[in-house]
Amino acid sequence: MFTGERISRKRAAYRIGSEQSYEHTYRATVNIPSNTTAGIATVGLYTYRRGDSQPKRMYALFPANVVRRPVGNQAKGFEWDITGSVSGIFPKAESVDNFVNNTAGTCNDQDGAYGCQCVDLMHLYIDNVLGVPRYAHDIRGNALPIYSSFPSSKTIRSGSRVVRLEKIPNTPHGIPRKGDIIFFSHRNGIGHVSIFIEGNAKRFTSLDQNWHNANRYKGSPAAIVEHRYTGEYSVAGWLRPVLVSY
Repeated sequence: MFTGERISRKRAAYRIGSEQSYEHTYRATVNIPSNTTAGIATVGLYTYRRGDSQPKRMYALFPANVVRRPVGNQAKGFEWDITGSVSGIFPKAESVDNFVNNTAGTCNDQDGAYGCQCVDLMHLYIDNVLGVPRYAHDIRGNALPIYSSFPSSKTIRSGSRVVRLEKIPNTPHGIPRKGDIIFFSHRNGIGHVSIFIEGNAKRFTSLDQNWHNANRYKGSPAAIVEHRYTGEYSVAGWLRPVLVSY
């Protein structure tokens, strides 16, 4: 393992794609055999600010081409040139948009009970976009109880794919990110769940199932819906996916 504290503007120990402008914000960890001169490595990108003794948390993982080359004479050691596609946003906007376009207007029943409910859409999203099928995790129940009992973060996995879901309570100025899983509270105790597409602190659009012509016994197809954060159904908070491992 080779760890760099930061990218230096004067002497670039790391070149991470076109991300050199972030040299004081991120650090990378490269896991690669010490006797390897070139190959593919997985690079972990961490939030890392001046004054921090440790990185705050993993921000993203991405595959990178790495080449080891000498620094000056070999007695001074080696450094790595790293090139790759760096993206700190997961899931990618394109993946969410494709899911929305392919799913709107369809009826999705993941558990074979009560037709096309909102939670069925959530499970389909976690499977198709986040990469963790329903059988591989223990997230069960109705929408609001899922969120109410959810810990501050929870890791789900399928094979090498590992995703952390971070619980974020709704606040007057909070704005979800595309792909966040939105939970609504309601006096019925069941609530509602949808997939955030876009919006601001006042209103937003999301992909919802069993919203139009809602029916608790047979559900209704998925649709793009505009919401406010308050009202009969008020936003309790959301779960934010963070990719830990491919």
